Order: sequence, then C-alpha cells, then structure tokens
Amino acid sequence: MGVRADDKATPVTRAAWTAHLRQKALDLGDDYPPSAQSEADIQRAILAALRRHPAVAWVDRRNSGALVDRRGYRVQLCAEGTTDLEGMTRREPRHGTPGRFFGIEIKAPGAPVRNAQRARIAEIRGLGHLAGVARSVDDALRILGGEEVD
Repeated sequence: MGVRADDKATPVTRAAWTAHLRQKALDLGDDYPPSAQSEADIQRAILAALRRHPAVAWVDRRNSGALVDRRGYRVQLCAEGTTDLEGMTRREPRHGTPGRFFGIEIKAPGAPVRNAQRARIAEIRGLGHLAGVARSVDDALRILGGEEVD
C-alpha cells in the first residue's frame, strides 16, 4: 500500500494505516469520538481521517444548501441529493486501476436518509464508483473499501 514516513523500507497495509489513524486521532484528541452524536462532529472526524488516508487523492465537503442573494433570489448551491463529501481515491499502479470517485452522505445516528440522497448514492454506485451513508469514521472507511454501507 505505502510506506511509513519514519521508515521508508517498511510496507504499510491499508488496514494497518487505518488503525494507525484511529489511534493517532485518539491520542491527539482529534474529532474522532466513537460516540459522536451530531452530524457536524461526525463530518469533521470523517473529513480529518480521509484527508490523512493514503488511499485518498482528494476529498472535499459539499455545501449543498441554499441561500438568498442580495437581490432576494434563492440560490441552490448543489443539486438536490448531492453527497456531503466527494473525492477520489489514488490510482493503484500495481494493479493498473485508476482512482475511483466516491460520495459519502453523512448522517447522525438515527437520522433518516432522504429519497434524493438515496437516489444519488445509487447513481454513483451504478456508475461503478464508491458511495454510501456514513454515521461514523468506520462507516466511511468501509465505503472506501468498497462496501455498500447504508
């Protein structure tokens, strides 16, 4: 998968790197509380973990709400159902596979997923990419691993 920064000769598996990130987040007091309840806390924790994950080329938060401009017009920032986080995995030269797009919808435990969000996730998966609903960092990492998490 990759190498550790402190030891260029030691290979690191994706599972080992994920475990390392979890422990580092706990040690540093990062936003990785396993019992995080608010969607904003969960989103911050997931975004921090994905930005440090070696399999992720880039990840961005999508602000999919709406606002009213100076003239009083309502402006929709993204299409309805757009996932909260979108990004790309890195290319895997060993296997000759290109990076894959991913979309992650973040929900607090027990919060419902809207039909437009389910449709967007199905659309992304239907195109052969990665998508799902994450209620924790573990869910997001499972989505990156190819699991269908709802």
